[in-house]
Amino acid sequence: MDKIAVFKGILDNHVFVVVLGSTTIFQKIIIKVLGTFATTTALCMLQWALNLVIGNLR
Repeated sequence: MDKIAVFKGILDNHVFVVVLGSTTIFQKIIIKVLGTFATTTALCMLQWALNLVIGNLR
């Protein structure tokens, strides 16, 4: 069975790039500006690191 390159050409789709960028920007706005309304708080560096470690477990 051949391996499929899932991420090959992922940034060639302009709609995907715009949606991904917009999602990132809006999440930052929600956390920073609307934090009290949405009851959200920013993560500290330790929480970010743990998030990445747990997310990459196989």
